[in-house]
Amino acid sequence: MLAGFAEARLAAGEGAELTLAGFKFKRYAEVMVQLWRQARYEVSLPKGFEGVCNVGLEFDLWPGLGQRFLEHVRQAAPGMAIAVWPGAGPDLDPSYIFVDHGEAFRRLHAEAFAGEAPPAVTIASSDWATCLLLGRGGSDYLPLRVAEGLIAEARLHVAAGAPVFVRRVYVVENAQTVKAWGWYAACLAALDRG
Repeated sequence: MLAGFAEARLAAGEGAELTLAGFKFKRYAEVMVQLWRQARYEVSLPKGFEGVCNVGLEFDLWPGLGQRFLEHVRQAAPGMAIAVWPGAGPDLDPSYIFVDHGEAFRRLHAEAFAGEAPPAVTIASSDWATCLLLGRGGSDYLPLRVAEGLIAEARLHVAAGAPVFVRRVYVVENAQTVKAWGWYAACLAALDRG
């Protein structure tokens, strides 16, 4: 309903001028439409899949146990999409692994691949995705700092024509505490240098 409203509003926009209230509302409407598209993307299943197997896995269990489990599910239940999360307890390639790098990345990814079916495998860890990618092939989005060594070794390559996503890195600090750390400013400067 919301998406239909936005599309109708845009289609009928020729020659119309927004009021002050309309301008204020417009940015909220655009965000709501974007959120609606993202929600539809995240809750739908890839074409040909009948369900989702959500797996919570401690980070240290991925090598070996987690990876073997994922491969077993892919072979034993090819109609099951898989999402692996850390915890206790353009035409996407069919072997595409969606690495969930957080809310901002999900939004950028949904915009870049609007209308595409969601991937069959979703993983919330770059390390897990890299392990899986090197073991069985496919494609995914990895932070450059994770992939650059593997690219230099020719074990991975950058997909030509794929959208590039830029993500910010934040440092949260207690201003009072870091005043006493003489080494802190140099560490932050080293982060800026790459």
